[in-house]
Amino acid sequence: KIPIDQRGNAIIIEQNGEILAIAGIVTCDLSKSQKNDIMYNKLYIQNLDR
Repeated sequence: KIPIDQRGNAIIIEQNGEILAIAGIVTCDLSKSQKNDIMYNKLYIQNLDR
């Protein structure tokens, strides 16, 4: 979430209509399905190795 006072001045980085980042604001991209799938698969592989 972006604080109300920062919304008007936010610099939004987008490509093909998809927001990639908001400059100056830390966001977590694990909500993106591709990153989430990568993390899940790594954790699954680590569990299999044990």
